[in-house]
Amino acid sequence: MFQYRLWISDGGFIYLLRLQSDITKQQVKNEELEDRNKRLEARVEEYREGQDILEEQARSQLGMVKKDETFIHVIESGKSKSE
Repeated sequence: MFQYRLWISDGGFIYLLRLQSDITKQQVKNEELEDRNKRLEARVEEYREGQDILEEQARSQLGMVKKDETFIHVIESGKSKSE
């Protein structure tokens, strides 16, 4: 009876080995997902930084205006006041 409980029953040696195997597989999967998340976070950061650069260029070169902003364009005359 003791041998049965040790080898076959829930909580026995075989059950313990199966749990250890499941834990190892889950740890590997978690590491893969953590690596994936880090790569995705890096891409998001690149897009955020890139978005700022793109917006700055669009504002200065193309006159981009966001919603609820007022665009004021100042035109300088070709003559200075001293002439």
